[in-house]
Amino acid sequence: MRVYDFKCDDCGTPFEAFLRSLDEVRECPQCGSQRSTLLPNLQISINTSGTRRGRVIDMSSNACPCGKAHGGHAHR
Repeated sequence: MRVYDFKCDDCGTPFEAFLRSLDEVRECPQCGSQRSTLLPNLQISINTSGTRRGRVIDMSSNACPCGKAHGGHAHR
């Protein structure tokens, strides 16, 4: 399951939905409409040393790029 960002087509309210697939019914928490637009998610590409291909990090989750849950830990 994944968190997706939507914007209600009827009232314009942005909201998140935790869905197994984009085919699932989602309802605006403000007006109850089932009409919404999927908002683009933010991804960045980081080139790592020793490789020409970058690594894509999905910034839409709370996971840290190091693989640990985001709990305020520090990188040194």
